[in-house]
Amino acid sequence: MPKLKPYRQYSEYNVINGLFSYNGSVPVDAGTIVKITKNYKDSDGNISDFIELSTVDNTISSLFSCIGAVTKTVNFDDTPRPIGILLKDVREFDENGNPLIYDPRAAAERNTVLPHQAVPILTNGIILVNGIDTSNHTGAGGEPSPGDVAYVGDDGAFATDGLIAVGQFLSSIDSDGYCLIRFSF
Repeated sequence: MPKLKPYRQYSEYNVINGLFSYNGSVPVDAGTIVKITKNYKDSDGNISDFIELSTVDNTISSLFSCIGAVTKTVNFDDTPRPIGILLKDVREFDENGNPLIYDPRAAAERNTVLPHQAVPILTNGIILVNGIDTSNHTGAGGEPSPGDVAYVGDDGAFATDGLIAVGQFLSSIDSDGYCLIRFSF
């Protein structure tokens, strides 16, 4: 699964905020390519569309959530077309197994959102990310070189080969497995 480094170059105008929450298996890391699974307008006007009940340790509480949802791309040829990458990790528990829902400060310190919360999605920019999919999807995979086309890969990663072109590699993969990519969804 891809991980995003702090080096990023983008405009806040290219970030989708407040419309979509993450709907899929968690944890998922920042830098993961996502697609829409539920329209943000799919509400019939009932307040129950915005409230989700959470049950933890025999305590039931309501969580206000977004109607729209995204999930990571699974295959290099997924439909619908992806809309961007996650800018924050999505987690339910911290590294010690404690639920982050009870410790919002800890979630903020880890640059993490909970699955029911709105997740920021970057649609255009330059990032430093690892987990590059180098598989031969259509026969042209391998290690990226600066200037090569970046595609959507398997498991929410960028790829060196595929069907959906989303950007360009600006560097080859470094010794830590990270690569600089310019993308636009």
